[in-house]
Amino acid sequence: MCKVAIRQIMLFAIIIIVAGIECLSPAHSQVTNQHLEPLVQTFDVHDTNRFKGENTTLVVDFSGPIPRHDATYYGKTTISLLSKEQAVLFKREIDNSKFVGLGYSRARHAFVLESIGEIVSTPGIDAVIYVPEDKPAIVSSKFNSSHVALTVIPSRDLRFVVFVGRRRSTELEAEQPVQMYVLDTQSDTIHVLGKPPAPPPWNKDQWYEGNLWSWYMAGICDLEPNVCQFTSPHVLRVTYGRDDFKHRAKNRSVRIWNLDALQK
Repeated sequence: MCKVAIRQIMLFAIIIIVAGIECLSPAHSQVTNQHLEPLVQTFDVHDTNRFKGENTTLVVDFSGPIPRHDATYYGKTTISLLSKEQAVLFKREIDNSKFVGLGYSRARHAFVLESIGEIVSTPGIDAVIYVPEDKPAIVSSKFNSSHVALTVIPSRDLRFVVFVGRRRSTELEAEQPVQMYVLDTQSDTIHVLGKPPAPPPWNKDQWYEGNLWSWYMAGICDLEPNVCQFTSPHVLRVTYGRDDFKHRAKNRSVRIWNLDALQK
């Protein structure tokens, strides 16, 4: 009698285990992913940011999906310029785009915005535009026709926008060398600063002995303050070390640029 009961218990346990394995089978995972995929594709974000100039306020409103690889639609950005009395002086809707405001450049008397698009196979910065206060319009910068980037470091007054990126090319952009540049918003000129620091660690196992940015697939990133920052209005401090995908090196060399001296 006990043996029969034990056999029944064991059979019941086997049935439960088999059922559990069936639930975790690839076929079940595939069905689950099919249900989740539409949610990923239609997930929207809505951001509104305001920036004050000397006499106006810029409102940047974005609604659309989170930028991703092979996206067919990037959303819509509405750029509005308001007077002190909140009257609309200028309004432009840009479809299939995602613009992010950086701030106001007193040197140019214009607001500065960056556009996020796809670079090779990852979201990146593919344009920088100005919206002047005195004659409101969408004005392209020198950056648009010549460069793409994965990170930007603006000075507090937006006179300078430092970025790590590469020059545009009719060939694969990944083949172009990645360098550190600076956009002077006052003159709308771009200067080469040289070798960039490595991108932030992102806990991957592979390591590429070369320019790490060329293989950086994590998308747009922010460099840590101890790696790249403005220590005074127009003085840039950058540190370098034997960084890899997982760690920043403790021992670092330092290089400093006085960006005001670039024109001299």
